[in-house]
Amino acid sequence: MKIRFIIAILLTIIIITPGMAQLDRSKRPEPGPAPVINIPKANQFELKNGLKVIVVENDKLPRVSYNLRLVYETFPEGEYAGLRSLAGQMLRTGTKNRTKQQIDEEIDFIGASLSTHSRGIFASSLSKHNALLLDLMSDVLLNPSFPEEEFNRLKTRTLSNLSSQKGSSSYMMGLLSSRVVFGKNHPYGESETDETIANITLEKCKQFYETYFRPNAAYLIIVGDVKTKQVQRQLNKYFGSWQAKPVPTVEIPEVKAPEKRMVSLIDRPLAVQSSVRVGYVVDLKPNDKDRITASVMNTILGGGMFRLNQNLRETHGYTYGAYSSLGRDQLAANFFIFTEVGNDVTEGAVKEILNEMYRIVNEPVSDEELQTAKNYLTGTFALSLAEPRTIADFTFEIARHNLPSDYYANYLKNLEAVTAADIQRVAKRYILPENCHIMIVGKAEDVSESLKQFAMDNKIHMYDQQANPVVVSKSATIPSGFTADDVMEKYFAAIGGKNNIAKMNDYKIVQNYVFMSYEAQVINYHMTPNYFLSESFMGGSLISKQLFDGKKLVITSPAGKQEFSDGPFFDLAKQQAVFNAELKYKEIGVERTLMGVEKFSGKDAYKMQLTTKDGSRSIEYYDVESGLKLKSMTESGSAVYSNYKDFGGVKFPTKIVQEAGAQYFEIFIESVEINTRLTKEFFVIE
Repeated sequence: MKIRFIIAILLTIIIITPGMAQLDRSKRPEPGPAPVINIPKANQFELKNGLKVIVVENDKLPRVSYNLRLVYETFPEGEYAGLRSLAGQMLRTGTKNRTKQQIDEEIDFIGASLSTHSRGIFASSLSKHNALLLDLMSDVLLNPSFPEEEFNRLKTRTLSNLSSQKGSSSYMMGLLSSRVVFGKNHPYGESETDETIANITLEKCKQFYETYFRPNAAYLIIVGDVKTKQVQRQLNKYFGSWQAKPVPTVEIPEVKAPEKRMVSLIDRPLAVQSSVRVGYVVDLKPNDKDRITASVMNTILGGGMFRLNQNLRETHGYTYGAYSSLGRDQLAANFFIFTEVGNDVTEGAVKEILNEMYRIVNEPVSDEELQTAKNYLTGTFALSLAEPRTIADFTFEIARHNLPSDYYANYLKNLEAVTAADIQRVAKRYILPENCHIMIVGKAEDVSESLKQFAMDNKIHMYDQQANPVVVSKSATIPSGFTADDVMEKYFAAIGGKNNIAKMNDYKIVQNYVFMSYEAQVINYHMTPNYFLSESFMGGSLISKQLFDGKKLVITSPAGKQEFSDGPFFDLAKQQAVFNAELKYKEIGVERTLMGVEKFSGKDAYKMQLTTKDGSRSIEYYDVESGLKLKSMTESGSAVYSNYKDFGGVKFPTKIVQEAGAQYFEIFIESVEINTRLTKEFFVIE
């Protein structure tokens, strides 16, 4: 695509008055007629096995790319959620002819790239290496070996990546919106969990590959410095043996927008802001006649610096950004509005979002807004034509979704023809302020009551942090007269009794930390009243050390040695160094408030709030039945405790899953030694 052609398209936005004699700057000029775009045609053919091929010849750069796209229907994975993703990655881990290392080396040698996923393969290189690239790509596609060692490594990495996302509001919102908008029985409502990933077997991955990686359900899109006739001969050579086979389809339950507006909430007790999403399913197929008009309408409502952003950010100062998206999908499209706001303005933000939804439905958009949106979409379209792969994408879209053959050639003409009346008509179809899900991830204590006004069923639907509905059982009540002190007494009894706890003067704990693919060992020494030493090792080598002698904190790391006698690091160390702090809450000025009973991991749990002298708050959960502590939460993270074991008469949790910001660690306690006769000299700062 020549650059002057792109410039010519962009110039259609510039207004030229008749005669060019006088410019009346008091009047807004009228736009000129939109041109019909002469889009170069891609070459298309089909192999005997049903593989459909699209070729865009472009010799501007000596490169070529191959994009294999599978077009099988999405199916529910159920207890194996994550199977497609894992199986797609496995293709890249070795073939019957090459190990993963050999593939990596050959790809690196020619400066190429090759990646696999659940919907196909992408490969790219210099065109002079075309034959070798096709040999590698076809080997990966047709001869995967599914090595068990690589499968286990990928599962471990997947679980670690999954753990690293937990705890973030964006992750929770993804779970909540999938569950609420689509339902757990729909493919789009499923979410990967530790359990579903653990269920996936190597045999399941092989079955997925054998079933869905078929040429009759695939397109191969080729862009670059190649000739179609030569490519056709090469594809017959490298992909001609790929055997066709019917690809199964499944009946997917239909999902619709809710009959009336509903509010769903995940409680993050210590959150200072809310993640807000408004959404629902819409009927917008890729070949819908209103596709262009719907795009203009959504741009005006929530694209870039348009209405939502102008209202919530510029006018009210609620957020850094508020946007909307309107997808197209053959199975179930969706509409979403999303933003992040402070707890104190969550109610106001939701109110303004609904106001903007009502406004675009009930009021015609202004001529200025309409033209600005058209100009924006015209410019975006024109710039996209500078990329040769855009032509291939257009051809694929037309073939895959049965669009008119001149759809993109007439895009600008059809875009310019959109009227304010069209926008309002389409808004009435797709913008449903009274049939939407309002979804919040935030602090329920601060926002739930104010949000109830938006729920047409007059209730807040509560979900836990894994997006499971919170069920209030009959037993989930606080007995009359039961207090926070009673919760703690039950906890002390559960872990060994106050007497045994009080007999402890010191202990040594050996812990193994697992974070993604990294492992470390941490040894903690703790002595009454407030001495503490923590040493961290990786690969057997000491990498960091924290020592608190009751008066000073010293941190030693590869960056050097730092000493603190005040400040936030010192204050935190001083607080954590209190030996058997749970027995001394009143003594050290920690106030406890029993807030209620909630479900945690299927168990009834007492929810207790702790407030320190400086006003810092944390939340703790204790099992109603056993009395054991299940979870603690602070503003900086959380920890989940399990697998309690007895060490010298006192029980300690031997597995701790700890969240710190967006990172997750698994901590496994290897050993606990109590009363090892540590002395003050052990904690001397040198």
